[in-house]
Amino acid sequence: MSKDETSVVYLKGSFRQTCGYCGCIFSVEVPGRIRNEGPENYCCPECNKRFPVKAADKPRVTLIHGRADGLKKKYSND
Repeated sequence: MSKDETSVVYLKGSFRQTCGYCGCIFSVEVPGRIRNEGPENYCCPECNKRFPVKAADKPRVTLIHGRADGLKKKYSND
């Protein structure tokens, strides 16, 4: 495999997710790169709850529907 083939970024996966903390719905697009992926995090766009994923770079998150719990409190990722 050439160096050029391992530097190409592709869409590894995309999915919709409902946050278990606040109930908002968002989509996630995970970038991939052959032999060059590692642990990355993405966060809920409403409450900032962190989720792990294996990716080439930070995943892209898009809000679909806002919070379902009626609160404004942020999630503590500590």
